[in-house]
Amino acid sequence: MHYVVDESVERRICLRLEQLGHEVWDVCTHAAGVSDLEVLALARKHNAILVTADKDFGDLVYINQEDVRGVVLLRLQGVPLSIMAERVVAAIEGHLADLDRHFLVVTMRQIRIRPLPDRSSG
Repeated sequence: MHYVVDESVERRICLRLEQLGHEVWDVCTHAAGVSDLEVLALARKHNAILVTADKDFGDLVYINQEDVRGVVLLRLQGVPLSIMAERVVAAIEGHLADLDRHFLVVTMRQIRIRPLPDRSSG
């Protein structure tokens, strides 16, 4: 699976995904400081799932109708980094079939999964 990981996500999460064989394009390493719209464009370019901790991507996808393959939004503030990394990896690995065309919100207590807007009619 391909992922574009936003600057808002800890580097350790990128490394854990890579260790599991996923292809990770890290915005912090390759395009630090780009706008959220540019991050979405990179995710489209790489046909990748976006991994982010920035809630603004919800508005961009649902209100502004920006297209993306899928989004994993991390809501794990205050969680120790080692626990956060394992939670994110477990959530992604456990929901691989749900990543395409869905918006996942990962917290310590639950994972919410919502379909992305249907672009086929527009």
